[in-house]
Amino acid sequence: MTAATLPRYDPDAVGDAGERAVVVGASVAGLLAARVLADGYDGVTVLDSDDLPAEPVARGGAPQGHHPHALLAGGRATIEDLLPGTSEDVIAAGGVITDRVGDHREERRSSS
Repeated sequence: MTAATLPRYDPDAVGDAGERAVVVGASVAGLLAARVLADGYDGVTVLDSDDLPAEPVARGGAPQGHHPHALLAGGRATIEDLLPGTSEDVIAAGGVITDRVGDHREERRSSS
């Protein structure tokens, strides 16, 4: 399986779901869920305990936000379907595209 063979998101398949949807949590998953819901609902409200910053900074409610993150090709393709231009925006902000298998090496040390 490759990213090119993955089924792609089809906004036309969503249909009219209703008046309002509510998403609890403005994580990446929550924001992507809100984006998908926006295709079927008249309005979408995202609730989060943190104020969302204008700049790309780690949020207090996301303790994992300080460590490096990687996105696999399928995730990148899906996000690009939902939010075209996101990859270019991430690259412009200093992100890099790598081959997770070919470009990275993991070293595991035993605890004994």
